[in-house]
Amino acid sequence: MTDETELYLRRRNAAIGGLWSIVDAVASRLPAARTTDPETSHKAAEQNAPRRTSQAMRILRAYLEGPQTDEQASTIAKIPGGWKRCSDLRRLGYIEPTGETAVTSYGSEANVCRITALGRKVANGG
Repeated sequence: MTDETELYLRRRNAAIGGLWSIVDAVASRLPAARTTDPETSHKAAEQNAPRRTSQAMRILRAYLEGPQTDEQASTIAKIPGGWKRCSDLRRLGYIEPTGETAVTSYGSEANVCRITALGRKVANGG
């Protein structure tokens, strides 16, 4: 099975299977620790997996308010550094770039993303 086929099946099953299967699908695709990280980072990644999943879901729900930058979604979800979860959400196909940009609080341009139909189903638990 190709990676694309596997990802498609996971997305489809997540959309059909309800909120908990969705949370599992998100968690299974989130990076834990880099192979170059020390053992303590790998242990911390295992311990933080449930929280990271919760953070991803909170950020995804922030996109229900409308298109925004990763920084804005992280602020709405009250998750400092939550922009890291946004790349996971894009990889899963739950959010996508709109083609527009906005200025961040640091004064740099950032892509604006919106929630996809699949992301909306996930965020709403169905």
